[in-house]
Amino acid sequence: MSFATRLTHLAAALLLLAIAAPAAAEGSDRSTGWAKAWADRVIGGGVAEGRASGAVVAVVENGGIVALEGYGVADRPGGRPVDPAATRFQIASVSKTFTGALLGFAVDDGRIRSLDEPANRYLRRARLREAVTLRQLVTHSAGFEERGFAYFTQGKTTIPASAAYIRRAIPETVRPPGSRIVYANIDPALIGVALEDVSGRPLRDEMQTRLFGPLGMTSSRLSYDATAHPDLVRPYSDGQLRAKSFNAPFFAPTGSVETTGRDMATYLNAMLGYRPDVIDRGDLHRLFQPLARNHPDLDPLGVFWYLTRWGPARIAEHAGGIGPAGAWVILAPDARVGVFVAWAGGAPSFDYGLIHDSFLTAALGSPPKPEFLKPAPNPAGITGRYWDERRPQTIAETVFGLPAVKTVTERDGALWIDRKGPYRPISPTTFVLDAPVGRLGDTVVFGQGELIQRASYAPRVSGLADPGVQAQIVHTALLLSGLLGLLLAAIGPGVRRPLGLAGAIAAAAVPVTLYLALGGPGFIQEMQDGSRLRFFVLAISTLILGATGLSLVLSAIMRRAFDRMRWFSRIGAIVGGLAMMAASVILIAWNVLKIPGL
Repeated sequence: MSFATRLTHLAAALLLLAIAAPAAAEGSDRSTGWAKAWADRVIGGGVAEGRASGAVVAVVENGGIVALEGYGVADRPGGRPVDPAATRFQIASVSKTFTGALLGFAVDDGRIRSLDEPANRYLRRARLREAVTLRQLVTHSAGFEERGFAYFTQGKTTIPASAAYIRRAIPETVRPPGSRIVYANIDPALIGVALEDVSGRPLRDEMQTRLFGPLGMTSSRLSYDATAHPDLVRPYSDGQLRAKSFNAPFFAPTGSVETTGRDMATYLNAMLGYRPDVIDRGDLHRLFQPLARNHPDLDPLGVFWYLTRWGPARIAEHAGGIGPAGAWVILAPDARVGVFVAWAGGAPSFDYGLIHDSFLTAALGSPPKPEFLKPAPNPAGITGRYWDERRPQTIAETVFGLPAVKTVTERDGALWIDRKGPYRPISPTTFVLDAPVGRLGDTVVFGQGELIQRASYAPRVSGLADPGVQAQIVHTALLLSGLLGLLLAAIGPGVRRPLGLAGAIAAAAVPVTLYLALGGPGFIQEMQDGSRLRFFVLAISTLILGATGLSLVLSAIMRRAFDRMRWFSRIGAIVGGLAMMAASVILIAWNVLKIPGL
């Protein structure tokens, strides 16, 4: 954008604000009441219930700030209250919207031709193996698996990240690019790399120069390290400090913006068109233009913005959550209203859906209830189990994807997804959550053996393809292996004693390590920081289990080694060995032996 064009936009913006000033002031008097009442009831009430130790709210309308509230404490030992103008919150995935805005500037400036250009045209340090476009990256349809290992490695990379680091961090492509929207945190990170490569400087500097500085967001930064800013809120849950900053130069575009409620009010107004000197109408049209969707009955995605409707009103939104931090930005461009909410700590945390729906109800009124089909079609044909595609699929983290199975059941002509329901049909294949008045029901589509949602999909699984069945086999095999291993160690002659003992130890080590891997204390933090210890234990115990089982089976069928064995002892060794091998084969099928970075 030329200097003359910016001056023109600035003059137009000042004229617009001068004309609208009386109306805005009148609207502020009216709006302050509803906005503050909503914030006090939902967010302040949630903090009082222990859902957060500190929270902030900023509501804007007609270009003005109609509510700016802080709740709870920024640091419990000092009792320092949250100051919406000074206390900083990490806004997690809401950071992606800032990355998207910088991409829009690059397109506007001509540094990037269009979103339909191949990403490899702008990636200089590391190229993608598949032909992926920028549009597919910003709509999470590039086909990457979702990973977390070493996403937030602290102090182990340069600024900007090196080509070798980026290449190691790029996950596998597990579906054809452009075929489906499946949320993946790698996508904005790669957009950040492309922007750095075309600008020649770190993204944090670009964000400061093109967004934070011009907008006057003086208490905001894209954080690259784990050093907590003195004004950053310190989260507490159950009286314990849960402070953790998730920052790294490569993955910062995904979730590492730190900001205040006042700064975010400025950002909201800019996204509603009140700062055309920084973000003009063309930029906003590009950001909020529908670019991709998983199904005609599902809402689309823009440039890292989720696009939906609340009755007739257009909505653009993005939520975020990582560790003890959570945030949400919701914009209603036609109504000129928006909200930013961020919180830290708490147990249990805030209900995202309640925040979203209660705010839009307060601002715009209740949405109309959907018209369900009557009589409803028989949904029994689509019940079953579906394995969500948003999961790690090719490395040791695969074990984290095992719980991502949704169970769909039918009850009284409606569907239930796990414990959530009832979902009622608006078409033979599209079902909407029958929510109370004032809540917008979630929409799911069933087709060709898939459960399809706005930002993910889940193929149907059954039999041995169901990870739940595989887990049951592993549990049974491990129990049998451990018991028979101990028996062989106690009464088995010769070589079977050490083999049985090794099998029993491995059979005990695997479930303990799996527990630690799937949800043990502090593991998520260790995984994102790149700790491999538990992966090593799981890999080694799997190898011991498989090797011991194979040795027992081979030794049991060799008559020379077992001439003095009774038949039941030999059968016991074979059964125990096969059980060990079955468990290790399934564990290997889950790729637990593929240790990242080795």
